[in-house]
Amino acid sequence: MLYWSKKNIMKSRLFLLTILTSTLLLGFKSSDSTNTITWYNWDEAYSKAVAENKIILLEVVTAVCPYCVKMDNETYKDPKIIQLINQNFVPCKLNPKIEKDNYKLGDQTVNGTQLVNALSQNSQNAELSKLVFPTTIFYFPVEKQSFVEPGYQPADVYIYMLYNCVKYKEKLAKKKK
Repeated sequence: MLYWSKKNIMKSRLFLLTILTSTLLLGFKSSDSTNTITWYNWDEAYSKAVAENKIILLEVVTAVCPYCVKMDNETYKDPKIIQLINQNFVPCKLNPKIEKDNYKLGDQTVNGTQLVNALSQNSQNAELSKLVFPTTIFYFPVEKQSFVEPGYQPADVYIYMLYNCVKYKEKLAKKKK
């Protein structure tokens, strides 16, 4: 006959609780990866976008911008936006005011401000390319085309912009065939 002391019962319960908690946390962690956006630096985003034939979503921000924070806390938390970005875009954030790195853009090496200026000049909607914070630049690296959307974008507007970029990319793909 087995004798279970209170001490052994407590150890068993603690062990089971530890296993259950670990399993739940691992489950949440793995599902959480689809509920967040992984932001890349420019060079990683550019390489990944070219390799996977995706659009670069470049978010130009500053640390002191309240609307940048608002987009992070509201727009980029929307589940539909997260799903669309993870499926169709390579997201990248850049703060040209503090980041002093050099970046590759095609054959050129440029700093953050030059990168933003180059992508804005190449924009299909150049009249909107005044740099304010935040500014979202959708860059199609294969076609070397971009769309610039300055300012804060609420989720209901932003999702429309994402859909339009995906549809535009599909239209470009049909033209190539």
